[in-house]
Amino acid sequence: MFWDSILYILKVTDDCFMRCDYCTVQSEFKDKEMHIDTVENLLRKSKGMGEIQLTFLGGEPLMVHKEWYQQVFDLAEKYSNEMKYKVTFEMFTNGTLLNDEWMEFLELNKVKVWMSYDGKGIGPKGGKQAQRVLQKYGTRIAGTNTVVSTDHTSLVDVYTELEGYGVKYMMHYLNQYDSANIDYFTKLILDLCDHVDTIKRPTTRFMMYDDMKRLVKWDTNKTHSSSTGRVYINNDFVVHTDGTLKGGVAASTNPEFVYGNINEIGHIIDAVFSDNNIKHNRDYLKSLDLVGELEEVNMLTRGGGFIWNKPDQGIPLDRPNLPYNRHFKKVLDHIRGKEIGRPDSDKPMQTRCG
Repeated sequence: MFWDSILYILKVTDDCFMRCDYCTVQSEFKDKEMHIDTVENLLRKSKGMGEIQLTFLGGEPLMVHKEWYQQVFDLAEKYSNEMKYKVTFEMFTNGTLLNDEWMEFLELNKVKVWMSYDGKGIGPKGGKQAQRVLQKYGTRIAGTNTVVSTDHTSLVDVYTELEGYGVKYMMHYLNQYDSANIDYFTKLILDLCDHVDTIKRPTTRFMMYDDMKRLVKWDTNKTHSSSTGRVYINNDFVVHTDGTLKGGVAASTNPEFVYGNINEIGHIIDAVFSDNNIKHNRDYLKSLDLVGELEEVNMLTRGGGFIWNKPDQGIPLDRPNLPYNRHFKKVLDHIRGKEIGRPDSDKPMQTRCG
């Protein structure tokens, strides 16, 4: 085969009881659930892979009953035994429905749980129920994800709160619909980086900061954040509730970002080598040919962030996301000054062969 692993982001339901302003699926909320046959087709039509990751997303994935997930786990065991590939699981949830029964069920099936949490009292995801859940399960989840917005006056406060809950990893995204406030977001990030530096042995890791430090040192194979590090081409798909394979989480009406339907195609390679996906990847690679002071940062950050979000922002894939590239450059330059720092901190970022 041409690759060893594949990622499926499963939109297991379009339903959610929260209405966050920055949500990428605002237009999709409806009482709809992915049919279990769609998951079976994903597994059956992925023969030849070495590893498959199923990421459960919504809407809110915990609104789907446990029996549905048990069917998924049983199918994964069946097909991994038959087809000799490994299946791993991950879930992104607002967490407010987590309880002992859910937590034990997910742990039993080795599901890595990420909880979306924006901080105490900040938006729908910062309510008292979310705080109670983190107080109880903070040490047992994989980590949290905070969407940075103008509602935040400090990310240090959010980080300190998560430390108190025993959360191991803090991940973040920037509000993708608010590039006008990118300089404000950058300041919040830099303040948090400086704060983490004051802690001798952080018990909570700020993932992007760790990754950026690795990028400065060119150890890109060990990054964890989806915004940085290795580029994956042709092997990750968002699977919508009806089985449609797309290049974006949100409901894009542009047919250019649709790669087929898993219930109709013969094998996942039909989507990988579809005309649309080939064009998508060519445009993406073209977007890395930026010339100038942002060229290197553009390459390191995949064109300025998540390539699969760009069509939903109205940003063509053959153009870099300049506001976010400038943000990443400021963060990288700040970290480079700290890590490499001292007398030669003003030198250009080193290259692998330079």
